[in-house]
Amino acid sequence: MKKNYFVLATVGGALIGATLSLLHKDTRHAQIEATKRAFGGAGTQLSAVKQDPKGRFEEIRALYTDNQETIHNLIDDVKDLAESFRK
Repeated sequence: MKKNYFVLATVGGALIGATLSLLHKDTRHAQIEATKRAFGGAGTQLSAVKQDPKGRFEEIRALYTDNQETIHNLIDDVKDLAESFRK
C-alpha cells in the first residue's frame, strides 16, 4: 500500500497545532474542564456496575434493544462509506 503523505502531513500538522494551542493557559484550562465534564461520570458508572452488575447489564441490554435498528443502520452506513472510499 502506498504511503499517503497528504494524510500523514495533515495528521502531523493537527497534532502539532493542538500541542501548541495547549501552551496558551486559558485554552489549556478550558480543555481540561471539557475533558472532566466529558469523563466525569465514568467513576459513578463504574461504582454502579460494581454494586449491581447484573442489573446494569440488563439496563444496557434494554438500551441496545431499543436502539438496535439505529445501530444496524449506522453499521450499514459505515460499510457503505468504507466501500466508497475504496473506489
